[in-house]
Amino acid sequence: MNIYFYCPIFSEPTGAWKATYQMVDVLNEFNFSAYVLHPKKNFRYSWFQNKTKIAYPRNSLRPFELLKPDDILVLESVDLVIPDVKCSVIIFHHSPYLTFLDWGLHVKENNPYFHQSVKSMITISHDSYNYIKMLNLPIPLYRMPLGINPQVFYPQNTKKNQIVFLERKNIDNAEEIFHLLHMRRELNDIDRYEFKVIKNITETEMAKSLRESKFFLNVTFQEGLNIPVLEAMACGCIVIGYKAAVGKEYLHRKFAFTVNENDIQGFVKKVEYVLKQDVNYPSIIHDQGKLAAEYIKSNYSLEKNKFRIAIVWKNMIANI
Repeated sequence: MNIYFYCPIFSEPTGAWKATYQMVDVLNEFNFSAYVLHPKKNFRYSWFQNKTKIAYPRNSLRPFELLKPDDILVLESVDLVIPDVKCSVIIFHHSPYLTFLDWGLHVKENNPYFHQSVKSMITISHDSYNYIKMLNLPIPLYRMPLGINPQVFYPQNTKKNQIVFLERKNIDNAEEIFHLLHMRRELNDIDRYEFKVIKNITETEMAKSLRESKFFLNVTFQEGLNIPVLEAMACGCIVIGYKAAVGKEYLHRKFAFTVNENDIQGFVKKVEYVLKQDVNYPSIIHDQGKLAAEYIKSNYSLEKNKFRIAIVWKNMIANI
């Protein structure tokens, strides 16, 4: 039996695909036979370091031809279409708030979640688990932790007066916050800090930027887990921004500063408050960054969570 994680090809770095590679690595470490299945021959995501086992179809237009009846196919949930396969299908549901993307306001015929090949579902956060339970599906649902690699994402003692955020989702909010802060420069300390925008860079480059930065502005919400926030915290960044539902899991008051989603005024005032704290009491901000990094190391370490990943998979396969 082989486990194939079907992984489409995208030009921009996406946390879901890094999580897929990570899961395949963990499974192989625990003696499962697992592969990433890419539709394009000799393709491998290179924006993060990996030696992940990859399988390629003979024909890119028929990527599932190599699957045998006793294999397992893992599909991600966004734009979900169940192919015509004879093996069991597991859905990796990492983006619950995109479950019904483009479904429209009518009952969907041939709902893929009720396809006879779909045997179970996995997700990665408490909030995602609770959301998916509301789908009322007749298949088992498993929550599987992911891990932040401490060899890549770790804190350093000295940081620049630097604020970093991802140019990925909700960029309109980021632009409003950025310009409001600079329009109010006579009322705040923004000129003491440099903004750094992260977009389409490698994992190594991102980790370096996070280690150097004091603050990470989170302008996204309705995420399955929001891995970049966890990576920022692992590097000792103070996260300022939207907490949303999933943030309740890890954005705690002792090392993060949160506001309600789409509260632009509240966001700007929170940034100004935290920067004032950094100017007047830098040791407090430094200690909060250390707490954030320690929290991620204790709760989201890859070394710790890979054993739990293997146990979940063992139980899931036994129940198919």
